[in-house]
Amino acid sequence: MVACAHLEQCPLWKESCGGRNFVPKQVIDKDKLIDQAYSIAAREGISALSARKLAAVCGIAVGSVYMYFPIKADLTAAVFTRFFG
Repeated sequence: MVACAHLEQCPLWKESCGGRNFVPKQVIDKDKLIDQAYSIAAREGISALSARKLAAVCGIAVGSVYMYFPIKADLTAAVFTRFFG
Protein backbone atom coordinates (compact mmCIF):
# COMPACT_ATOMS: atom_id res chain seq x y z
CA MET A 1 0.00 0.00 0.00
CA VAL A 2 1.12 3.52 -0.76
CA ALA A 3 0.41 6.42 1.51
CA CYS A 4 1.67 9.98 1.36
CA ALA A 5 1.27 12.55 4.12
CA HIS A 6 1.06 15.34 1.55
CA LEU A 7 -2.03 13.82 0.00
CA GLU A 8 -3.98 14.51 3.17
CA GLN A 9 -3.87 18.20 2.28
CA CYS A 10 -5.64 17.57 -1.02
CA PRO A 11 -9.45 17.85 -0.76
CA LEU A 12 -9.95 15.75 -3.91
CA TRP A 13 -7.95 12.90 -2.38
CA LYS A 14 -10.14 12.86 0.71
CA GLU A 15 -13.32 12.93 -1.38
CA SER A 16 -12.21 10.20 -3.75
CA CYS A 17 -10.90 7.64 -1.27
CA GLY A 18 -11.83 8.95 2.14
CA GLY A 19 -8.22 9.38 3.21
CA ARG A 20 -7.51 5.64 3.08
CA ASN A 21 -4.30 4.17 1.70
CA PHE A 22 -4.45 3.37 -1.97
CA VAL A 23 -2.75 1.08 -4.46
CA PRO A 24 -1.54 2.73 -7.65
CA LYS A 25 -2.82 1.25 -10.92
CA GLN A 26 -0.62 -1.36 -12.51
CA VAL A 27 0.23 -0.60 -16.13
CA ILE A 28 1.07 -3.40 -18.55
CA ASP A 29 1.28 -3.56 -22.31
CA LYS A 30 0.19 -6.27 -24.71
CA ASP A 31 3.72 -7.59 -25.32
CA LYS A 32 4.31 -8.14 -21.61
CA LEU A 33 0.99 -9.97 -21.36
CA ILE A 34 1.98 -12.22 -24.25
CA ASP A 35 5.38 -12.87 -22.66
CA GLN A 36 3.75 -13.94 -19.40
CA ALA A 37 1.11 -15.99 -21.21
CA TYR A 38 3.86 -17.76 -23.14
CA SER A 39 5.66 -18.51 -19.87
CA ILE A 40 2.50 -19.98 -18.34
CA ALA A 41 1.86 -22.11 -21.43
CA ALA A 42 5.45 -23.33 -21.53
CA ARG A 43 5.40 -24.24 -17.85
CA GLU A 44 1.87 -25.65 -17.44
CA GLY A 45 0.60 -26.32 -20.97
CA ILE A 46 -1.57 -24.24 -23.25
CA SER A 47 -4.77 -25.68 -21.75
CA ALA A 48 -3.80 -24.24 -18.35
CA LEU A 49 -3.65 -20.71 -19.75
CA SER A 50 -6.53 -18.49 -18.65
CA ALA A 51 -7.23 -14.78 -18.39
CA ARG A 52 -7.61 -15.13 -14.63
CA LYS A 53 -4.26 -16.89 -14.21
CA LEU A 54 -2.52 -14.40 -16.51
CA ALA A 55 -4.00 -11.47 -14.59
CA ALA A 56 -2.85 -12.95 -11.27
CA VAL A 57 0.70 -13.49 -12.55
CA CYS A 58 0.84 -9.94 -13.92
CA GLY A 59 -0.76 -8.33 -10.88
CA ILE A 60 -3.59 -6.74 -12.85
CA ALA A 61 -7.37 -7.05 -13.00
CA VAL A 62 -8.88 -9.75 -15.18
CA GLY A 63 -10.71 -7.06 -17.14
CA SER A 64 -7.37 -5.62 -18.20
CA VAL A 65 -6.51 -8.90 -19.92
CA TYR A 66 -9.87 -8.88 -21.70
CA MET A 67 -9.16 -5.39 -23.04
CA TYR A 68 -6.34 -6.87 -25.13
CA PHE A 69 -7.75 -10.37 -25.62
CA PRO A 70 -11.58 -10.41 -25.60
CA ILE A 71 -11.73 -14.21 -25.91
CA LYS A 72 -9.36 -17.00 -24.93
CA ALA A 73 -8.82 -17.92 -28.60
CA ASP A 74 -7.21 -14.49 -29.15
CA LEU A 75 -4.84 -15.04 -26.24
CA THR A 76 -3.99 -18.56 -27.40
CA ALA A 77 -3.38 -17.32 -30.96
CA ALA A 78 -1.00 -14.65 -29.65
CA VAL A 79 0.97 -17.30 -27.72
CA PHE A 80 1.15 -19.56 -30.79
CA THR A 81 2.25 -16.62 -32.94
CA ARG A 82 5.00 -15.84 -30.43
CA PHE A 83 6.10 -19.50 -30.47
CA PHE A 84 6.04 -20.03 -34.23
CA GLY A 85 6.70 -16.44 -35.31
